Amino acid sequence: YNVGSDEQVSINQLVDYVEEIADYKVKRKYLLDKPKGVRGRSSDNTKIINDIGWQPKILLKEGLKTTYEWIYKELKELRDYSFKDQICRASVSISNNIAEGFDRYSDKEFARFLYISSASCSEVKSMLYLAENLNYISIEKAQKLRTDCHEISKINKGLIKSLNIKK
Repeated sequence: YNVGSDEQVSINQLVDYVEEIADYKVKRKYLLDKPKGVRGRSSDNTKIINDIGWQPKILLKEGLKTTYEWIYKELKELRDYSFKDQICRASVSISNNIAEGFDRYSDKEFARFLYISSASCSEVKSMLYLAENLNYISIEKAQKLRTDCHEISKINKGLIKSLNIKK
C-alpha cells in the first residue's frame, strides 16, 4: 500500500509547514533549467480503505506541529537532561531533514533526506516508548505521539515514491 493523508501537499507547502512550525527559514533554490518534476503528492487510499478499513488520522502539518510542540512543552520541566536533549534533537531532525532535503539539487538527494526524516520519526517513537516506561508521559500521550510520527513517516514515504528517481 502507498498510504498517507488524502491531502495534496506540494513540496513548497511541505517546506512552508516546516518553516512555520520550527520558526526556521529555508533558503530556497529553484533550478529553472531542470525538469519540473512532481509538484505535489496526494495518495489514493481506496485500496487500503476497502481491504482493511484504514483511514488517515492526521494531516501532515498537524502531525509535524503536534510532535514538535510536545517535545518542547511537555518535557520542559524534565530533569533527565540527556533524555530530553536526545528526543528534542530527534524531533527537530524530522522537520530539519525535510527542509534540508528540499534545498538539495536533485530528487535523489531530497529522497535521501526524507528517509532520514522518517528514521528520526522512528527514533522519536523509540524514545516515546522509553518515556512511557520511565513514567515521563502518560501511555495515552505516548500512543498519540507515536501515531503522529508513524503518519509523518508514511507521508514522507509517499513523497519519496512521487519523486523522479531511477533505481
